[in-house]
Amino acid sequence: MEQHKKPESVQQVLTKEQIHDLLQVLAEKLQQGDYIDTAEFESIKTGSSDNGLQNVFKQLMEQIAQFDSNAALKTIQNIEAQLNVTINPGQKEDIK
Repeated sequence: MEQHKKPESVQQVLTKEQIHDLLQVLAEKLQQGDYIDTAEFESIKTGSSDNGLQNVFKQLMEQIAQFDSNAALKTIQNIEAQLNVTINPGQKEDIK
């Protein structure tokens, strides 16, 4: 029987809860006008196995890097809808 090994370069996929937590922190920082070090959130760029969602994550990080807070908050709302979670900055929210 052949054993299939995963390539070493495969990025770790984040759980829905991990994505939710990262988005919660990002939304809070955006609404407060805090500086966001995008390096802290690099894992979100490769956090999904869904290519469409992955592109939205990359778009979000680009918006943050360009200090486009309004667009980034709208992108977070878009991700909320796709993942069926609610991001409420300043509160811990249950995942649906």
